[in-house]
Amino acid sequence: MDNEEIEIQRERDIVEALAIDTSIDEPILNEPKRTIFEGIRGFNFYNDVSKVIRFNSYFKELGFERVNVCNEFKIHTFYPQLTLMINPTLILQSEEDVNREYEQLTSKSIRRREITFDLWDKFFLGKKGYLGLRAHTIIQRSGKEEIKPINVEYEGKELMLGQYLKEKNIVMLYINPFNTDFSTENNEYLELVLKLFKDKMKDVELKKVDVTEKMKNAFVDKFKTEINNKLSEVKESLKYNEDEIDNHQASILKAIRNSQLNRKQIEGLISFSTSTDDTIKKAIEEVKKLPFVKDIRLTGSGIGLDVGKINITYKGEDVYIGDFYLIISPDGIKVYCKNPIISRDGMEISHPHIDGNHNCYGGEREQKILEFLSTFELQKLVFYVYMFLKTYTPNDSYNNLSMWVSDLQRNQSQEIKSEDDVSTADFQGDYFQERSRRGNEENVNYFDDEDDRNRNEDDEDEDNEDNYIGECRNCGENIYDYSENRMSDDNDNLFCCRECLND
Repeated sequence: MDNEEIEIQRERDIVEALAIDTSIDEPILNEPKRTIFEGIRGFNFYNDVSKVIRFNSYFKELGFERVNVCNEFKIHTFYPQLTLMINPTLILQSEEDVNREYEQLTSKSIRRREITFDLWDKFFLGKKGYLGLRAHTIIQRSGKEEIKPINVEYEGKELMLGQYLKEKNIVMLYINPFNTDFSTENNEYLELVLKLFKDKMKDVELKKVDVTEKMKNAFVDKFKTEINNKLSEVKESLKYNEDEIDNHQASILKAIRNSQLNRKQIEGLISFSTSTDDTIKKAIEEVKKLPFVKDIRLTGSGIGLDVGKINITYKGEDVYIGDFYLIISPDGIKVYCKNPIISRDGMEISHPHIDGNHNCYGGEREQKILEFLSTFELQKLVFYVYMFLKTYTPNDSYNNLSMWVSDLQRNQSQEIKSEDDVSTADFQGDYFQERSRRGNEENVNYFDDEDDRNRNEDDEDEDNEDNYIGECRNCGENIYDYSENRMSDDNDNLFCCRECLND
């Protein structure tokens, strides 16, 4: 006989053994008697007819009408039959998540590190058929619902063998007698667990209660919970999609504005390229009419013009910011301060609203500047930037205006740059500040003469030749392996400090 024929024969054996009715002539095989096991294929004695009959009778004699193994038990689990749940999986709220005002069941895990688990293991140790215990959970607290413990005393301790939930028609057996090797002769573990459970069940008065209404209420509560969960899920999805719509709308509007601006730029650049001389001359003459503009020059970087002193009214007083000039090119406009202040970190600060790259701060402002540039309306552009320099918005600035109110240090005034932005003034050299003393404006050091500079540079080269790793992307300063304040961006560009990285 092959495996399939053996399986069919075993099925026939079970049917014949549990048949409702038999006669001398022929057994009735089409109406098998149902066992009390739920999910019988989950029991490892399923294919043994004699064990099926034995355990079916064993649990029926104890008063059970239904038996399952490793099934899930939840707060809303009820059975209309008196049910034994062997080694159930408890899916309950944790102690920390339970509000004590409500009646909620909570579970507690029994693991190998706990005393009760070790005692159970010791209790069964050495018994034939014992394969070790599996970690399980027990119900720790139930609110007002009555739960009767089924305990076994061992070495002065009470070990929980099971629990009886009368209002749910459920008995739980936490030690699984069928977690054993059935091929073992004289299976001591199996017989011990069955005997223990039978003896302890004598003290439990099983009484089936009508749970019909409770099951209906549990179903309604569960359904309402699922509805609320689904409602929350859909609300979150709606919010996400609405945010996505808003983001896409903003992106579309921005793309539309940019495309319109690109068209204007194309038209302006085409017009500018066909009559460059006339366009520039006319635009410059218009700019000269502005009363604050002086000293217009054509430089290697674009059209340079001086806009004079800039004051900002702050708390009823005029605060002097500095003397400014502009460089206008087809790419945009740069704003320079001839005499920027020096921050406590030794950085040059031009204006509260101008960044380290001399750009006007703010996306909408940049859009407006590009619009004037696209039509080469220099007069409107210069006036717009000039009025911007004379205003201050605290919540939309790089630096606080109070920096210009207190005592401060300024660089010496420089004229408008020409010939590729190389100043016509005498070269004075950049500021030098030791890294270890950065942040104290009083410690800014200068080299007194060429010999000192060369001598220090030679010494530094000899000491740091092996530790040199690159130059700062912003200021060009040498960076060494031991530099404390070195930084890098996502593209692995090196910077000597946080300020240079931000610039």
